[in-house]
Formats: sequence, structure tokens, C-alpha cells
Amino acid sequence: MNKKEFIEIVKSLSFPKDKFCIIAGGSYLMYGLKNDTEDVDLKIKPELFCKLKEKYNLVKSTKMENLYELSNNIELKVEDFDLNDTKVIDGFNVLKLEIQRKWIIENKREKDNEKLKLIDEYLNTKE
Repeated sequence: MNKKEFIEIVKSLSFPKDKFCIIAGGSYLMYGLKNDTEDVDLKIKPELFCKLKEKYNLVKSTKMENLYELSNNIELKVEDFDLNDTKVIDGFNVLKLEIQRKWIIENKREKDNEKLKLIDEYLNTKE
């Protein structure tokens, strides 16, 4: 999905904007590092998760801890976060690239090496 389609999906969720932030592929899309993404990955605060689990049939993902599938293309990472670690892009809180870079380095997943290069190139041009 492209950025416009991605934003429409996120808007359709109607989540309180201070209770979630865009992470992973969606954040690269929002920063302009990629032209498309396969799914919507959001980090949500635990209090939002409590409300959502009553409303939706959230499926626990086997990919990582505290990750739930809202649908086949929407994943929710339940984890508190500080809004100071986000940047507002097109009206949405998007996790800062520096924070995502740190996560990639800590988790050492082979599939994230290309993303690390994109982040480094972006950050180097912004300095």
C-alpha cells in the first residue's frame, strides 16, 4: 500500500492519537524512505490495548512478545512510549528514526539491515 492508502487505514481505526504511534514499515513510508509497505504496524499504549481487546478479537502473534494482530495487515505492539520519542508527520505520531535505529541494532535481525542503511542515509542528510 502507498502512503495515502496507509493513512486512510490508520484514520479508519479512530484510535486516540496520543495512545499510538506508527512504527516499522509505516514509519519509513511516513518519513519518505519507502514508497509502499505491506502492513500497518502500530505501537499502542497498554490502556488502549485494554479497550481494544474488549472490542476486537486480537490474535497474539508468534513473531515477538506483546504483538497482536488486529487483522491480516494490522499489527499492534503493546508497549508504553513517550510522545517525545515521536515526530508528528501528517497529523500522526511516528516513532523517531533514532529510536527505531536503536531497536534494529539491539535486535540484530538480518532482514532489517537494509532499513538500517536507509535510516542512516536519512539521518546523515538531515544533520
